[in-house]
Parts: sequence; structure tokens; C-alpha cells
Amino acid sequence: MTFAEEVLVNTLALDRAFRGFEFLHVCLAPERLRRRARRVSPARALARLRELESDLDSSGLTDEAPRFRRTYARDFLRCVIAQAETFVYEKRRDFPDTVRLLMAAPVIVPFDLERELVRFKALLRRAGFSSAAEFNRSKRKVRFLSRRQLSDYVLDFVDRTATRLGSLRRLVAQGELRISVPGKGDPPCFYRYEGRGRGTLGIALETEFTENFLHNFVSHEAVPGHHLYYLIKQRRVDEGRTDALDLVDTYYSPENAVNEGLAVNSDRLYGQVLDDSSQLSAQVEKFLHRVFYNCWHRVNISRRPPETRALEILRREMGYSEPLLRSRLRYHVREARYYSPVYPIGIAAVERAARRLTRGELPALYAQQSVSTLDRLLERRSA
Repeated sequence: MTFAEEVLVNTLALDRAFRGFEFLHVCLAPERLRRRARRVSPARALARLRELESDLDSSGLTDEAPRFRRTYARDFLRCVIAQAETFVYEKRRDFPDTVRLLMAAPVIVPFDLERELVRFKALLRRAGFSSAAEFNRSKRKVRFLSRRQLSDYVLDFVDRTATRLGSLRRLVAQGELRISVPGKGDPPCFYRYEGRGRGTLGIALETEFTENFLHNFVSHEAVPGHHLYYLIKQRRVDEGRTDALDLVDTYYSPENAVNEGLAVNSDRLYGQVLDDSSQLSAQVEKFLHRVFYNCWHRVNISRRPPETRALEILRREMGYSEPLLRSRLRYHVREARYYSPVYPIGIAAVERAARRLTRGELPALYAQQSVSTLDRLLERRSA
């Protein structure tokens, strides 16, 4: 086996140790490697992954632009080991250190919310709104009476969005995106990549959505967001232009920050792909990620209550009711505290890259990058 294949096999073997926790998110591994993984105990797999981390410099993996595979492998190994130590073996470690390992990215300083608010309100004024709450009240609501009506609406939107993607439009057309109604236990909206170019987008029929939400959800989860991300990954795998590390994506993964950053920035990476109202809605979401990040940082890093100014913004500018505020705060600060910071960190990383790269260079962002490999790519480009 190659070094990357051995990392993959032991990562797959480790999955059996996780109970009630999604460890493997997307797995494209061939059956021969899955069979090998089934013969390795989780304890032995974890020990071997630690050995592989120490042997990385002699792995034979190159560390050259644009993908810097040895750097990515180091991020991946540390992330996988940290998941096992944290969620299976309950190793005690300072929270900031744990979240850095799980994100494979540094914890950034809180945002200057006054500066962010000035920019945000200027966007709203240009669109004719005095606050985000007023904008939210103006949104057009839609409801679908049948799965066929829902599917036609979503796939038409995907087709129109794909026209912005240049040569990638053909790749989207070759893939298969199925629209389904969520089953029992599924969230009202979700996306799953199922391999071989197939993905499923779940949207609840009985729920009334705003049109802006649907446009942003589909562009984030499908095209040019996560579905496109996995179609590009699948093409690399099918054409043999990658290594075995590309065959697995764990729940916490070094590629999460860039993957989520691409999805949240999908409204403008390839030019404006949304109507003006949905475009503004996307900017609202980015602003919210920054506000909630400051709350997350204050509670989990500074170990203090959320800052008063952030809560004022959510109440007064966003129009949040107290129950909604408590619910959203609980999710970002507690329930998803290991994951939620990847959004603002990824948004910042991808925005930084988009300013430096040409339209033709954007596919490099989809090449299984961590924040550190992306930073190295930008450093190399400016050298």
C-alpha cells in the first residue's frame, strides 16, 4: 500500500469505534481497501495513525503547489486522531487546542462588529431597507404542492446557476442531483453526496420557505457549493489524478473550512449567480456568521458571557425574538461549538483567495485544500 492508502485504511477502521457520532462523512474508497480496513481493530488503527504522523516526512508525499499534499496529510492525521481522542477515548485537552486540531486552522480574533455593522447597513440602505428585520419582512414566500413542482423549481435554478461556471457547466450536467422530500428523522433541508456523481437535496414539502432562503440553500448545498465540490472531487478520483486521502471526508475535516467557505461565498465566486434580493440575503447570512462567531469566541475561548453588543445587533438589527435568539445562540455556542467556527474562518479564507486568484484559477480552491495549504498556495502565487 502507498502511504496515503495506509492512512485511508486505518481511518476507515477507526470508524467502528464511533457510536452515535458520524465520523465518516463521504467515503469513495474501493472495496479492496474497505476489506483491509475491516481486518484492523480501531485501537490498532489509532496507534498506526500516530505512527504514520511521525513518519510523514519520509512518506513520499510531495509538498508542491497547488495541493501541498504532505501539509494536507499532516492536517488530516492530526484531525482524525483528535476526533478519536476527543469523542471516543475522551482525552482531556484544552478546548482551543481541540478545535484548532478539528478545524486544521487557527482560531481567528473576534470581528470588529461596529465596522462590520457599518458595511452591512450600507448594503441594506443601497437596497432600500433600514434594517435586516425590514428586509426579512419583504421576502417572498413559496410553498410547493408536489414533489414534481419542487424538483422542477430547484433543478431549473441549478441549470440557470450552472451557466455561470464556464467549463464546469458540463461537469454539473454530467452529474445527477436528486430532489427528495426528507424522511422521518431528516432535517427539513439537507444535502448528501452518494458517490459516482450522484447527490440528494432534501427539501420539505409542507414547510413554507422564503424564495431567498431556497436560492441561498440550493446555491450553498448544490451549485456552485457542495454538490459541485464533490463532483470535482469525483472527477479527480475517476481520472486517477489524486491519492487515497481524497477518498475520505470525515465529519471534522481539514477541508471543511474551505469547503464551507466556498459554499457560503458561492453567491459571488463566479459573478453574481443570484437575483438581487437573494444576493442581499446571502450577505445577511455572512454577517450573521461573524456576529455568532464573536459570541462563540467570547464563551468558548474567553470563557465569558456573549458580548452585549452582539446580542443588541441580533435583537435590534436582525429583529430576533428572545426564543429565536436563545435557540440560535445555543446552537452556535454550545451544540455546534466544535463546528460553527469553520464558517467565518472559511469565508475569510476563500474571500482572501478569491481576491488573489483569477476566474480560471478558482478550481484550485476545490482541490481538497485546508486553510494552511490554501495559505501556502497564495504565498507561492505572490512570491
